[in-house]
Amino acid sequence: MGPYTTAIKTAQEDIDKIIKRVNELTGIKESDTGLGPPSQWDLAGDKQMMAEHPLQVRARARAREPRSSR
Repeated sequence: MGPYTTAIKTAQEDIDKIIKRVNELTGIKESDTGLGPPSQWDLAGDKQMMAEHPLQVRARARAREPRSSR
């Protein structure tokens, strides 16, 4: 261990505590669902996007025959 290991560890713990406190005050919560906070949701825009025609994707049943060179 180096001479600064203890000081760095203490500083990192202090930073983690401050980040946790700031997140508590701003209302930010960790989420494992991948969803953003409700304040950033765009329900009207999502509803409009769902009403539009979605892209259609098809799978090929067989490979195309190569074209013969003329």
